[in-house]
Amino acid sequence: MDRLSGELRLRRAFEADLSSVEYQVLVFARDMGTPPLSSSVTFPVTVVNRAMPVFDRPFYSVKVSEDVPIWTPILGINASSPEGQSVLYTITHGDPGTLFSIGFDTGVISVIAALDYETSPSHRLIIRATDCLTGARAEVDVEVTVLDVNDNPPVFEQPSYKTVISESAMIGTAALQVLATDSDSEKNAAVRYQIIPDRTNSTDHFHIDSSSGLILTARSLDHETIQRYVFLVKAADNGFPPLSSEVWVTVDVTDTNDNAPVFNQLLYEASINELAPKGHFVTCIQASDADRSDAERLKSNTT
Repeated sequence: MDRLSGELRLRRAFEADLSSVEYQVLVFARDMGTPPLSSSVTFPVTVVNRAMPVFDRPFYSVKVSEDVPIWTPILGINASSPEGQSVLYTITHGDPGTLFSIGFDTGVISVIAALDYETSPSHRLIIRATDCLTGARAEVDVEVTVLDVNDNPPVFEQPSYKTVISESAMIGTAALQVLATDSDSEKNAAVRYQIIPDRTNSTDHFHIDSSSGLILTARSLDHETIQRYVFLVKAADNGFPPLSSEVWVTVDVTDTNDNAPVFNQLLYEASINELAPKGHFVTCIQASDADRSDAERLKSNTT
């Protein structure tokens, strides 16, 4: 480099190479002040082998569905030799799982193993083209974008759900929330919930928010009538065709003191001799309580 003009020249000819080479050149500039100040810059210098094959595109990309059949061709790579010789193609990087192959002499890339969007939504391959005569080579990037298909059903976070709610709960009270996730993407991952109708008419007593999975009471509950509800909740995605899963939900209804004791008769009458001693039997007064927790704890007194 000329220290005054900054011109950069070759000190010697490049050695013959089979590919392009990039050099990183670091240049310092310093003034003559006191104290002297300096700056530096780094820039690349690429030396191109004229015999290198030339690709017809600077970059290749293709989109392919994750359910593409094995051995399906997905893209053709084309490079030409300046010497007019044949070109051979190889995949050098970006395919550790050996999912793709390229025709050695055709440049056609094919899928040779199952793709999975959930594991790898994209693959960046480096394709090398080698001149058969000179051995000169060039490389190009290929971006393979894997498109999602609906191949995963929703999965609930728990194998079953159970909760307890009081029979005095108001209509619209939240009982519990179920949650399912789908490992697919976009609409294939959107989950909707519903309660599957059954003989216990759970759909009459409970409602589920189709978007959030929150289960709410839809009617007044009565422990004396039904103490436990067991029903199925279904989670389905929005794919085509939709995939779904089901989970059992158990709701136990607890008792509250919402029923007063009821006498077995509206009127009790008894007669007794005026000479009856203390503790003499007069009559038996009976009452019952619909509340289970109170049925065996009735107390009576006289006024």
